[in-house]
Amino acid sequence: MTLRLFRAIRMATVVAGLALAALSIGPAHAVPSFARQTGAECAACHVGSYGPHLTAYGIMFKLGGYTDTGGDQGKDAVPLSMQLRLLRSSPAQGSATTQIDQASVYLAGRLADSMGAFIEARREENPNGQTAPVNTFLGNVDLRYVREAKVGGKEGLFGLSLNNSPGVQDPIDANQIWGFPAIATDGSLFNPVIAGQLPRRVLGVTGYAYLDKAWYGEFGGYRSMPRSMQNNLGLDPAANDPGAISGIAPYWRLAYIRDFKTQMVSFGLYGMTAEKQLAVLSPPGAPRATSRSGPADKFRDVGLDATYQYRGDRSNTLQLRANYVDEHRDYGSTPTAFGFSAAPTGKVREATFAATYSFNETWSATAARMRTRTSQDAVRYLNGTADSNVKYFNVMWVPFGKENSWRAPFANLRLMAEWLRFDKFNGASDDLFGARFGGPLVNAHDLNTFNLSASIAF
Repeated sequence: MTLRLFRAIRMATVVAGLALAALSIGPAHAVPSFARQTGAECAACHVGSYGPHLTAYGIMFKLGGYTDTGGDQGKDAVPLSMQLRLLRSSPAQGSATTQIDQASVYLAGRLADSMGAFIEARREENPNGQTAPVNTFLGNVDLRYVREAKVGGKEGLFGLSLNNSPGVQDPIDANQIWGFPAIATDGSLFNPVIAGQLPRRVLGVTGYAYLDKAWYGEFGGYRSMPRSMQNNLGLDPAANDPGAISGIAPYWRLAYIRDFKTQMVSFGLYGMTAEKQLAVLSPPGAPRATSRSGPADKFRDVGLDATYQYRGDRSNTLQLRANYVDEHRDYGSTPTAFGFSAAPTGKVREATFAATYSFNETWSATAARMRTRTSQDAVRYLNGTADSNVKYFNVMWVPFGKENSWRAPFANLRLMAEWLRFDKFNGASDDLFGARFGGPLVNAHDLNTFNLSASIAF
């Protein structure tokens, strides 16, 4: 069996999981426990009431360590919330399904005067069929300690974050954790929908400062979780282990974030460097690798992002988001196939653009485009590259989540329709996984999906 056919078969087994995971774009994190704590409706913190995209007030609440309250009564609020999602998914190829595909419990809010948390435990249908059909795992974690101080007569906010995904702690929601991850079969260290990348499978500590209500800086480092810990947290290390990080992987972030009351702008840079020792890929039908005994690859990522938000009197809200990541790789090995050697270095470039419009914090629409470009490598990639080009659209109705809503702030409901359209995937528009070598015949448009969902949080 050739290396190309081997990779085609392996890729075909995970493509359905990648496509379905991508449909969780923009997870709902308008957590009602935050609203009970602050006394403010979810619409005060989130564009369109239900999240995840933050208003200027929501950004300051996050920077403040989730500790702000609406008075003494808010200090006694229990920081627990739950969310359920009912999903009907209609793929272009295959049968439609209807199920409760996600259930989440959140510890989210103030824990002490200077300490707060956002911690998610999730139970969801497993899209790739590699393990049990239902999986319970630890989702995003962001535990914070904050203090205020003046520097040179200017206001300053300083904090520490213990988290499990580079970017989950970032106050701006343009990155791939909170924004729109590029959907492909290969991707950057930050990409949460690519198997084997860092989100949710590392632990890190970062320190940050926000000065003069404008300048933001952050620096820290990450280590990969041991495979035993990933397994205990429901994260399936046999399929998705990112590899053992050598030493500590440094992470840095610089940004300008300014609130102009009716408008808000931000732009910034971030980056990360990691050397990972990968698990050896098992042949089809054999037990998966149980140790990190593969070669060590070096990754250097630099990203930039920008956002613009117009809120006015909140009856019409527009938010624009852009994110770009450039990753350089130095591979620790150069496999061969058909007499050709793989390239010793590689590039991955991911770009996402999104626009969201909200009317009266009730009706919203989003359009996004996600692109991945990789360097040419005829051995590592079946079609020479892992390029992708994906478009995403949604429309949402949020009848609850505002100050005068029924049972506010306890009841929050979102009804949404989503379209996901693939123009290119795995380096091709047709025959993505090597039917010419005996693999399955799948074209890019076969991955298109239409979803209807109802999400409730309380």
